[in-house]
Amino acid sequence: MRITYLYILLSICALSSCSNTEENEIEPSGIKTGYTVPQGNNDFDNDIVKFYDDYGTYLLYRFTDKDAYWTPSKWTNGEPSTDDSQGKLGFIYFEPDENYIKPQLDLLNRTWFNHYSPEFLDKFLPVKILLCSQVQYCNFDFSSYPFKIKGADVPAYYNFDNICVSYAKEDVLNLTTEQETVFEKGINRVFVDCMYGQGKLNTTEVFNASANYSIASAQKTNTALWKIGILQPYYSASPNNDWKQFVTMMICYSEAYLNKDVTTVNEYDTKETSWEGIFSPIKDKNGLLKKRYDMVRQFYIDNYNIDLQLVGNEIYQ
Repeated sequence: MRITYLYILLSICALSSCSNTEENEIEPSGIKTGYTVPQGNNDFDNDIVKFYDDYGTYLLYRFTDKDAYWTPSKWTNGEPSTDDSQGKLGFIYFEPDENYIKPQLDLLNRTWFNHYSPEFLDKFLPVKILLCSQVQYCNFDFSSYPFKIKGADVPAYYNFDNICVSYAKEDVLNLTTEQETVFEKGINRVFVDCMYGQGKLNTTEVFNASANYSIASAQKTNTALWKIGILQPYYSASPNNDWKQFVTMMICYSEAYLNKDVTTVNEYDTKETSWEGIFSPIKDKNGLLKKRYDMVRQFYIDNYNIDLQLVGNEIYQ
């Protein structure tokens, strides 16, 4: 019996050793982890330290590829196609010019941080915001054949525990109103993706019970779904998805757009274009969409001292 116990103990130790080895192999070797601020002795470093003290989020302008691209399952760096390479889906960051970090921080304050309450930022910001000169998303370009992967400039990109943001470069000094508006809409939409991706857009029991998702798969048209208070297409309907959609509505669109009086319905439009006049009588026949939207809106007012719809009213033009 003692020999049996000894074999069991040795087996457990062996398994534990293998497990530790595998965990170590997941982490890329030779790359330092962990962050400290300030990273330098620039005037703006004091603002970065205060931001961390207030919200627990690192604004980093000196970072590694691992900080940007690593996830537990893979690296997400992209690569445009070339004559010698098919390319790779993902994103690319370009290192910042430290001479333009201060105006980039001013841009982020105007277009992002100032829209939200301190309570909201403290809860929903990611661990890291990586200050880049430019960010590109690498996706298929269908304008020619054979299809190639091409990088396109984007305001920001969310990946795992970080958001990479653009404009730590000279261009930040001469942004037009239109360019700043594009950046503002983009960064706030990425913020929603980040909150959702990190599992922070949690529903409430009352919200979950306010629509019957068990019958959603049988509702093949928008009108049928909207009558029972569900936003998502029938094949992906869930409380979590609807909650995210309502938050996206509030942050990315104005009340005027959502309440617009419309006269027609495209029954199979599952994109955000269907949200134009979503609370009009022809779309929200039973008033359940507005009722559930109000639940989400009031939740953030009560718990995080912010009316998210006011963000959309400011951003959406």
